[in-house]
Order: sequence, then structure tokens, then C-alpha cells
Amino acid sequence: MKAKIYTVHILFQFREPAFQFEEAWFSRQTSALIDIVSLSGRLKASVNDYINERVFNIRMLSESELESEYLDWKPSSPSSLTKAINFTWHYLLLESTATVDFEKLLHDSFPDAPERSKYSQPPLDEELAVDLLSTDLEKFSGDLILAAAIAKPGGLEPLDVVLYVNRKKERSIRTGPHDLINLVVDYAVEVGWPKLHEINIEEAWQWISRIPGLENGVPQGDVGRAISALSHVIGEDYSAVQLMWCMVGLEALYLKGKQGLSEQLFEKVQTLLGPVNEHKRAFRGLYDYRSKFVHGDLDIPLIYTPYDGAEEFEKFYHETFDAMKRAAALLLATLQKMVELRIYSLEFRYILEEKEQV
Repeated sequence: MKAKIYTVHILFQFREPAFQFEEAWFSRQTSALIDIVSLSGRLKASVNDYINERVFNIRMLSESELESEYLDWKPSSPSSLTKAINFTWHYLLLESTATVDFEKLLHDSFPDAPERSKYSQPPLDEELAVDLLSTDLEKFSGDLILAAAIAKPGGLEPLDVVLYVNRKKERSIRTGPHDLINLVVDYAVEVGWPKLHEINIEEAWQWISRIPGLENGVPQGDVGRAISALSHVIGEDYSAVQLMWCMVGLEALYLKGKQGLSEQLFEKVQTLLGPVNEHKRAFRGLYDYRSKFVHGDLDIPLIYTPYDGAEEFEKFYHETFDAMKRAAALLLATLQKMVELRIYSLEFRYILEEKEQV
């Protein structure tokens, strides 16, 4: 068997707003979903060594419509919150076909001919192909969520992502916190800087696709390190470590050398993103707070402490969370600006300006 065609599906699960404070969040979600659906027939997963280029058809489904698709679908295990509240669920379905080059896959996986012959027979050949396709879908889904986080922050935060090959459920992908980036956007709106807005998801998708190393999962260069850092921010449950990931992204893009790093960051972000008029002290002190954290100058709660109401615990949590929101907002705004300018690095130069004495 030289090649075989498979049907593949990616299913994103979302819910409608149930609380008044979520209205802005779901406005962002609606905007992102409309944008992604508009890419139906144009959104592509690039060709690799074993799988052809795939073009995805994309549509929104209700729960009843999803059941009529005859996918091997079961809802996620309900939490205590979803049991108490009757949420309305919606689904984003991406579907395509994929052709797997079995001959090359087997040759590269098993250079030894006898071993290759064993795996070229059912069911082992099928297992190998399905695992390859599932891995490819998982990477594609992560890239799409990352591009959407840059283009429309907070807009694409699914509660669940499920992957199917030939309509059989193969994997569920762990997603990060479902409100974190929305809290970051809310913070930026509240303080008035930096300005986060919405850009076209396709533009962000094409931009990240050109970053060297993305296809192998380890993006390279300053901007590659920045988007990798962002992937950790949006893909992990909240902890103080996310502040460090935000700072990794900012330092990769903005900082050079080892001198005056705090001032470098404060001046350079304003050069790109415009001046900060309020909360200057908080933004100026961002790098210094990071340094205190890294160099052991902050009192850190025990990981197992049950005393989360203690004054010291709340002080650490709120200071760190606020610093993370500032850093994440700067990282997102910077990446948005780079997408819009179609640039992959930031270079700053000092200019000496002579002024006539009055």
C-alpha cells in the first residue's frame, strides 16, 4: 500500500455567556469564530514529509447538529459549575481529508527491511498512520489557537478540543485557562495602555507560519522565542511562573546586552506601542519585579499551603498576577504590531538631536 486517504476532524467546544460580566468576553469569542469560519476552504495545514496539504472546511454547530454528524462524540465530564448551571454549548468543526504516504512513512520509521515488512501489515500500519495524523492535528490546533490569541486576544479559548480520524475520537487536547487572556485584555482596557485590538486571524496565521522552526515545534530566533513563551502563557493553568514566560517573550524581543535592562524595556515598548500616560510606575517597575522574583527577593507561599486567605499570600498573588497581566498585555500588543508591520525582529537606534539654544 503506497498511500491511503483519511477523513480528519477537529472539534472545538465553546459555551454561551451565563454571567453579565462575561459579555465583553463573548463578544470577542463571537468575533473570532466568525473570522475563523470565514476561512473555510482556505485554511490550510501545510504539507509535510508524509501527509499532503490539507484544506479545511469550517462551520459552527449546535449540540443537536453535532450529534447528527455521527462522530464518536461524548461531552466532557461536567464540573460542579456546569452541573449547577444549564450552559448552552456550541462547536466549531474543522474537517478535511488527508493522504498518508505509507511507503515513505514505513521506510523512515523502520529502516530495517524485515521490521518494516511486519509494520506494513494491518493493524500496525493503521495504528502508525492514525498516530501520525493525530499528532499532526494536535500541532495544527495549537498553531491556530496561538495565531488567534495574537489576532483576537481572548477570542478563541475553547473548553475542549477533540481530534478525530475517520470519525473516531483519537485524542482530547488539554487547553489552558478559559479566562486568562480575557482578564489581560480587560486589564489593558481598564488602565488604557497598551492598546490591544483585533486583527485578521488569517494575517496572524500566515505571519507565524513563516517563523523558522514552527513546523517542528521549536520556533527559532527572537520572535520564535516570544511566540513559544506566549504558547506557555495561554496553554497552562495560571501560576506565578506565567509571569516569567511573559518576561521571556518581552526580553527576547526588546532587550540587548546586560546593562540598563529595566529602562531599556520601558523606553522601547513606548517607542513601538506609544507613550504610557498612567500607571507609569507599575510598567516601569515590571522588569525590577521580575528580577526580585528570579533572584529570590520575594517571599513565596508554599505550594501546598492551605492558608490562601493570609495577608502575605494575597499580597504575593495579587502583585504577581497584576505584573503578569501587564507583561502579557505588552507581549500581545507587541506581537500584534509586528504582524501588522509584517516584521520579525525589532531594532532600535538612538538619535542625537541638536536643538538651538533659546
